Amino acid sequence: MVVLCLALAGTACRPVDQQNTGDSAPTAPAAASTAPTGAPSSLPPVPSASPTGTPAPGVCATSGLTVSLGHAGAGAGHRGVAVVFGNSGSVGCYLRGYPRVVALDASGRQVASATHTPRGYLGGLAQGHSIGKVTLAPGGTGSAYVEGMAFNPDGTACTGYRALLVTPPGGTSPTRLDLTGDLCSGLQVHPVVSGSTGHQ
Repeated sequence: MVVLCLALAGTACRPVDQQNTGDSAPTAPAAASTAPTGAPSSLPPVPSASPTGTPAPGVCATSGLTVSLGHAGAGAGHRGVAVVFGNSGSVGCYLRGYPRVVALDASGRQVASATHTPRGYLGGLAQGHSIGKVTLAPGGTGSAYVEGMAFNPDGTACTGYRALLVTPPGGTSPTRLDLTGDLCSGLQVHPVVSGSTGHQ
């Protein structure tokens, strides 16, 4: 409160409430609250990625294959037999190229190793076809044809092989397959093809 005295004579001084004068500065309005009224809403969950397709099959593992002898053939002194590979696993896989084939005599000695040839007298790739992947679905089969002659190159007689050691393409563990007949020389093996016959 201040005391206001007028310059007029005889006029008494009187107190004046500063709040009632127009000289006081106006009171600033209270600032509006900018604080959030609640917790920020959570972001929507990021959807998990979905697979874009089925993965391509891998090379067949030897442990997931069965190896057996299939149909045998003969003609003009040639002898042959299909080696059949079966997919015993639960997923598809593929084979490509040549198996390794070694012939054994009656005492179990290795006496011949098969030469890799695309085709022969009895089986193999069809003319104009090249080596490719052979996909085996679960339970599916592929095969390679093994063939040779029933006599020596000079025409003399020879003793037939008694077993074959077969290692699938890309594998390391051979399977012994007992063999009968008079296949005894010129051992060849052709690439794996689809099915169980060993030829296209």
